[in-house]
Amino acid sequence: EEKLGFQMFVVPYIEEKISQERFLLDVSSGVRQDPFDFRVDGIVATSFFSKQEPLGDTFEVWFVNKDKGLLYEVTTYRNLEAWLNDIIETWHFL
Repeated sequence: EEKLGFQMFVVPYIEEKISQERFLLDVSSGVRQDPFDFRVDGIVATSFFSKQEPLGDTFEVWFVNKDKGLLYEVTTYRNLEAWLNDIIETWHFL
């Protein structure tokens, strides 16, 4: 049975960039493969492949909305990369 869905983790964050310490705090595997920068409603975001227990191989999109002081971490299964990208292209911040 195919699994379909994503998880969004949002946390207050005052830094302009995501630090290595923050990354390792939230991704204990430390895996960040093939990072790719793009924009989500004008905000610089980075997508990458990772590994997370219990999900296994993942596709993730992380970005900092400086105006709101929030870090967004969006995670889905690796095979759902195109599906999640299509969804994120529609996002606009109010």
